[in-house]
Parts: sequence; structure tokens; C-alpha cells
Amino acid sequence: MIADFKASINVNLDKWLVNLSEIDPPENVKHFLALGPKYVYPLTDKTFCAKHILMEIESIVGSLSTNIRDRARATNILTNFLTENSPPTWLESHLITCQRQTVKFLKENSNIIVTKADKGSTTVIMKKEIYVNKAEDMLKDIDTYKSFGNNKDKTNYVQNIMNNLLKDLLNKNFINDIEFKRLINHNTVISKAYFLPKIHKTDVPLRPIISSVGAATYGISTHFAKMLAVAFDSRTDYNVKNTFQFVEEVRGLELPQGYVIVSLDVVSLFTNVPISLVLEIISENFDYVLEHFDVDKDLFFRAISVICDSTYFTFNGVTYKQIFGTPMGSPISPILAQIVMDHVLNKILPTLDFELPFLKKYVDDIITSIPENSLDSILDSFNKFNKYIQFTLERETNNAVPFLDTKVIRNIDNKIEFDWYAKPTFSGRYVHFTSSHKIKHKINTVLAMKYRVGKISEPGLVDVNLKKLKAIFVANMYPPKLLNKLLFGVMTVNGDVADRTDNNEDADPPIYKKLIYIPGLTEKLVKMFKNHCNLENTKIVEHYPRKSQSIFTNLKDPTPLPYKSGIVYSISCGGCGGCYVGQTSQWLKKRISKHRSDIRCNKRSCALAQHSLDNGHIFDFDNTKVLDVSNNYHNRVFLEMFHIAITNDTVNYRTDIDSLSNIYALIFDFCKNKSKNSDVSLVA
Repeated sequence: MIADFKASINVNLDKWLVNLSEIDPPENVKHFLALGPKYVYPLTDKTFCAKHILMEIESIVGSLSTNIRDRARATNILTNFLTENSPPTWLESHLITCQRQTVKFLKENSNIIVTKADKGSTTVIMKKEIYVNKAEDMLKDIDTYKSFGNNKDKTNYVQNIMNNLLKDLLNKNFINDIEFKRLINHNTVISKAYFLPKIHKTDVPLRPIISSVGAATYGISTHFAKMLAVAFDSRTDYNVKNTFQFVEEVRGLELPQGYVIVSLDVVSLFTNVPISLVLEIISENFDYVLEHFDVDKDLFFRAISVICDSTYFTFNGVTYKQIFGTPMGSPISPILAQIVMDHVLNKILPTLDFELPFLKKYVDDIITSIPENSLDSILDSFNKFNKYIQFTLERETNNAVPFLDTKVIRNIDNKIEFDWYAKPTFSGRYVHFTSSHKIKHKINTVLAMKYRVGKISEPGLVDVNLKKLKAIFVANMYPPKLLNKLLFGVMTVNGDVADRTDNNEDADPPIYKKLIYIPGLTEKLVKMFKNHCNLENTKIVEHYPRKSQSIFTNLKDPTPLPYKSGIVYSISCGGCGGCYVGQTSQWLKKRISKHRSDIRCNKRSCALAQHSLDNGHIFDFDNTKVLDVSNNYHNRVFLEMFHIAITNDTVNYRTDIDSLSNIYALIFDFCKNKSKNSDVSLVA
């Protein structure tokens, strides 16, 4: 089995792993990294998941019409799992070894980074210095970015700008009280930039990505994006939402004689769309907005301007602002780009001296058919429209042009046909069969691709493409017999991944509850809940805690400790060696400020303040530790109680864990004993 595993990796190693550094990792490290960030490796320490399993059990039990017996049943299943001593298989032992060697290798070689490629599902190793230098060279473009240097944190500044804007929107009835409460910002973080290597291009340039989830601009950007989508999304028939829609609308279309298929692509669209052009287009078509919303035009434009002018982010400890283009990583950028692209097409197409039999667009990718002698003129027409928005053109090769994951073919009768297409950048890596995913998920991956190939390909090409698909999955160690059954057998109703609709439209939407998937444990828990609990409208969704993503380099700047929120924390007492465990939804700096204030003002509002005032002890606030992170209040309270229960010498009140079920006591003892003798953190 191990030999087969190594052989399957070695065959695909050049596609699955690209090493741009000067360091040659050991074979096991290369194999493990080649499996990709979504690979789920075997559980190496049961305590890693114990607290999270308990937290999720408590969340499920708390939402159901259940009783203490159900909590006891779940706890018994977990206790049996934690205490049983079943040895890992040979392959599991090998994977655990590979994982540990990889962690050690990356710690010893901090001058390299491991990330995924921009396209193609490939793992990339590169020197950290080269990565940082290339990224900073991009950020030196003074026409697009402005640097504020080190220690220029803009978190509070941006939060205040967005909240003041929201107050204005509320006061002028642009949003209601419910929307205001949903959008108002508390304890946000600043956006963070990271970059993905374009390994398919010369000199491996980087593609910038701004992560704005949790930023002050995120909620209000989403709100305005939805408004603009309602107003502008259906104004043209150019746009397609996915491959299936594109194929359905264009398949069988007959092209005029002398016409060829071409595709056009915009160079770096988001960073090259002038906001002034966006506002001009929306202003010209503001009636579209008024058809759906009774809003003040001036306030509407001020809001969009403020949002687009507040794209602050950090990279490598330096704060930047994007000063040109639509804000990268913002929910509002795709619809702004679409509005501009539709405007470009609406202005250019009427000026052409020939008819287009069809034109379809997906974001910034356009495909159409034009007279063969008009290739240069159409590109020139597009590139003259705006000096910032520049296009490249690809003409058909062998009567075909790739678009999305299709090959658009002009057949001998000048009609359009389709074939499934995988770009040259595609590595052929899917979830490896040895990954600790549920077998159902692996099967559904195969069936989803079978469905996709069948919908895209012409009937005469389906069988050929399914054979290609089989070869790809065999390379990912899927058993050939299983693939033959899935790909070439009759697809069952349960396995059919075609679009499904819920006939009961009046039914309440289900409540989803997460449960970590651990082979041999999660199945038993789910079965117990189904057999003994009234799940009613609750659906349990498994998720995976041990993905290789956790080992890959975190390219985003860490959130500064004072600005961490939604955390469980620990503060040591300098007088007695004990500690206080607490939780907060606020920025940590606000919570610590409250602790200091309580002590200074002689307020015994919590165990920390009372301990300090009664004993004259001083807490080491400057070295506060984050134990866990959760934005869910109930989960965070449970995690707080968990850490109080397993930590010796806490100064917390015993009442702080009164609501913690005694049923969990044995598991807490297990985790406490394991944590004493293990160098593996309990923090997931």
C-alpha cells in the first residue's frame, strides 16, 4: 500500500508540486506537500479534537428537543473513542510520519514559503525573500497604492469612517434599524494582502489578493453590492453565471461563413477600473436603481465613493491604501466591474461594421465570433475605449477556443459544438483517495465531474472524456473498479448530482450544525443523534479539522494581539503563579483596559479583579495568551469553561463552570492528563 502511495505521488510530482527554491526537501516532505492544502491527514493526537467535539455536541444538544440521556450517550461514545487504543494502519503511520517531518522541515527552513499556485491546484515552494520582494515591487506602484509605512494601523480609523457613514444612512432612512444593527461595526480587523504565484507565466509574477472578511468595509460593501446587482444584473444578455448556462445558450448556433471564434480578456481588470468611470456609468443609469429602491442619489454616490476610498490593507507589517481601481477583495468589486464591462460592450458593439452572431461574458472573459479579417480592428476598438482597460485577444486554433472549462468548437458545418476542456495549468489533483475525507465526499467528487463532463461534451465525446477523467482519478489513487462503476455504470438517484429543487417551498430553512469528521467516531455520533434525538429541521454537517492547509505558510499578516476578538484568553498572576481564563467578543485591548479599570476603581466585577484587590497581586496583562478563537458566543463560553476545567491554579470562581455538565468530567480529566504529557497544543 505504501509503495503504491509513493508511486502515485511520484508519477504526478512535477504537476502537483513546483519547487522554485534552492532547497530540495526530503522525499516524504515533497510527497506530503504534493497532496495539497485540502488533504486531510490522520488524527495524530485525540485531544486535539476532544474539546471541539464536546463544543459541537453541546451546540447540537442545546438546539434539539433532547434530554440529559442524549448528552450522556454522546459523551460515552466520545469517551470510548478517546480511551480505545487501536493502532494506525501502515499507511496511516506513514502519513503521520510524513506530516511530522514536513512540520519539522518547514520550521527548520523558515526562509521558504509553501502556498498554492494562482491556477491549477498546484503546490508551490519558493524563497520567502523572492516572494516578499516581488510583492513589494508591485506595491511600489504609486499610481495604484499608497504606503503608510510601519506602525500606521488604520483599523480604528476605517471602522469609524464606515460607522459614521452607516449613521448617516440610518438618519436619512437609507437603511432601517435592523439593517443598521446588522451592518454596524465592532471589533473589526484591517484587510490583509497576500499573493499567489502565477507559475504558468514567465518569471512567475504574483497575483494580489486582498482578504477583507472581518474588515469594517465588508458588511456595507456586501449591502451595496446586492443593491447594484438587483439594479444592473439583468440589463444585458451578455453575462453567464456558469459553464452550464453558457453551453445551453450557445450550443448548435450556426456561424456565418468567414467568421471565426475569438476570446477577449481584460488585463488586471479590478485594479484598472477607474472609480470615476464607475460613478459616471451609474449616474447615467440611475433610473435602474430607482426602479427598485427609493434612495437619495447624492447619498448613494457618497456611500460608494467612501467604500471605494477606504481600501486599506497590510502586507509584511506595512499599511497600504489602494488609490486606483475597484477595491480588491471587496464584495462590491465584481458588480462594479460587471457594470463597467457591460457599459464597454454597450458602447463598442454598435460601432462595429459587422454583426456578432453571439457574445457571452463571464466576469472579464469575453467570447464571440467575428469576420476573420476583423481581428485587429476589433481589438483596436476595445483598447481605444479607455486607456486603463486594455484587452488581449485569442483567436481560434484548429477551429476551437477555450472558454471557462469548455473548448468552443466551430465544426465543419460552421455550428458551435463543445468539448470538456482542462487548461494546461490544471495539475489533475483532486482530493486524494487516501485523504481522511468521508467516502461519500470522494464519490460525489467523481459523480460531480461525470455530470459536468456529460453536460459539456458533445455526445460523441463523452465516452472519451470519461476515460480521461478515469485516468485522472486513478492518478489520485481511486480504485479502478469503483471508478468503472461510478463513471460507466448507471447513476443512481442518490448519486445524481444534477440540479435539484426543493418542492416544499413553504418549509422553514434547515438549521445547520457542524460536527468534526473523525473516522470511527463521527459516524457513531450522527447515528446516535438520528436514532435518539428529534432532529426536526436540524442538519448535521461534517467538517474536517486536520487539513494540510494548516501546515502551508500563512501569507497574511497576523492580526495584532490587541485587535484580536472573539477569543478565550489567559492572563497569568505575577503574585501566585495562578491565571485567569476569560472570554470576550471585544478587541482584547478593550477587555484588558476594562480589567485594569476595574482594579484601579476597586470594582470587583470578575474573579480577576477580586483576586488582585484581595491579595494585592499584579496580573501580567502584557503577556496575555489567546487559548481559542470563536465568533459564536455559546461556543466561546463553552471553550472558556473547558479551559478553566482543565487548567490548574485558575483564580476563576467555581461558579464560572456551573453550567458545564458533570457528564464531561472524565473527558476533561483525560484532556488535562494528556496536555501535561504532550507537546501538542489543545488549540485547534
